[in-house]
Amino acid sequence: MDDFRQVIDLSQVTSDDTLLLARTAAEAIRGLNWLTGCEAGLGQPSAAYDVIGALALAASRLHQALAQITGWLDRALEAGRLGHDLGEDPAGAIDAAGIFLGDAGLSAAALAGDLDAAQQQLARINGTPRNRTRKEQS
Repeated sequence: MDDFRQVIDLSQVTSDDTLLLARTAAEAIRGLNWLTGCEAGLGQPSAAYDVIGALALAASRLHQALAQITGWLDRALEAGRLGHDLGEDPAGAIDAAGIFLGDAGLSAAALAGDLDAAQQQLARINGTPRNRTRKEQS
């Protein structure tokens, strides 16, 4: 898979590009849900190990994106570039969103840690079942 930084000209980026990447990530998870629901979608323990590792990496990257979104919202509010559909001060909604986004960042970090721990448990698992003893076979 190409590194998006090689295919996107950062001097030409718009919020549409950012939204496209977020929607692509969501759609990739949807596809992953489909594929992990069928036997052929995993096939070997190594596939589960690798998928879990990739998900841990994705989760570990969410905190940065959420913090950057929060920062942008705070700067836009400070610069007076935000309004409220009901004519209210947007500061309350921005502050509340910042709290939830901060919590989500912590949740993403916890998710990344749990996925990493799960992956480590699978490090020595393979697709070759051990030989059962005669006692276990009866």
